[in-house]
Amino acid sequence: MNIYVMRTRKEGLNTYLTELRKICNLFHREMIIQQRENSQTIFLKLNTACTIIHSQIRILHRKN
Repeated sequence: MNIYVMRTRKEGLNTYLTELRKICNLFHREMIIQQRENSQTIFLKLNTACTIIHSQIRILHRKN
């Protein structure tokens, strides 16, 4: 699943980071649900996805 977050010129940095935090929180919530179902593979995939999103935040922030 690819999630692209675009920042318009009208949005401030705080709004932009808040949206990205919401996405990451969603991943964390999914991780907890999957962990309860004892699906370690999915748990690790979601954890990795969240880490990748954090890396992309830094890259996008540098470009803007």
